[in-house]
Amino acid sequence: MEPAADVVIVGAGAAGLMAAIWAGRSRRCARIVVLDGAGRLGAKILIAGGGRCNVTHERVDETAFAGSSRPAIRKVLLRFDVPRTVSFFREIGVELKREETGKLFPTTDTAGTVLEALLGAVRAAGVEILHPRRVETIRAEGDGFTISGPWSLAEGELRARRVVLATGGRSVPKTGSDGRGFEIARSLGLGMTPTVLPGLVPLTLDEGSFVRALSGVSTEATLEVRASSGKRLAAHSGPVLCTHFGLSGPATLDVSRHYLAATEAAAGVRLLACWLPGESRE
Repeated sequence: MEPAADVVIVGAGAAGLMAAIWAGRSRRCARIVVLDGAGRLGAKILIAGGGRCNVTHERVDETAFAGSSRPAIRKVLLRFDVPRTVSFFREIGVELKREETGKLFPTTDTAGTVLEALLGAVRAAGVEILHPRRVETIRAEGDGFTISGPWSLAEGELRARRVVLATGGRSVPKTGSDGRGFEIARSLGLGMTPTVLPGLVPLTLDEGSFVRALSGVSTEATLEVRASSGKRLAAHSGPVLCTHFGLSGPATLDVSRHYLAATEAAAGVRLLACWLPGESRE
């Protein structure tokens, strides 16, 4: 069995790397270990923003997030706001630029710049990164945790005083976000929401939809989610991309979580598209 760690972070994606940096900077003498199942780290960072990695937006507030109350989300965002985010990335060597959409990208237009800077900051904070080390089970034992996976048969299980789960959801299984983290959380007695829904996804339309015949066409539009009563539940405007399977593009991704959550909760929910936003029917 390896020497015990003070903190083990499971997952070396964006959240895990940020957690590692702060843990290492906060506790310089502690042994902090990051475990990740991938042979190559940061796959989701590398595909973000079409391979350019939009780090943040010039305006970030509680209305852009779901999963908790708006006051609670606001409190979290105030702890690490946009100016502090920009300052942090500048400090680790990544200059950001603002584009017309308000998104902030690295000036290099390469996601690899962001990944390498985060990995460098993790190492500078004295944190160990061990990969590929897929975590299969975490057991609460005594005053800590025992962590194991396929690797532990040869190397021994890892003990930790504290564990941070940063495994991602189920969005891109081939990158490691395959839902295993949910199973680990349940095994430790942590509560889960009744349903787990994707936050940003394209939407599939029926085979006969005219939209599918317009594959490749992109235009500004407004997408609205309406209850069976006609009440508007959510709306997002922006570029909408017609695809061979339905709808994609920024506005579609933004409205998707509202649509999926509403259809899960009630019948008769509709998604309406206004292809001439700002114009009246007349």
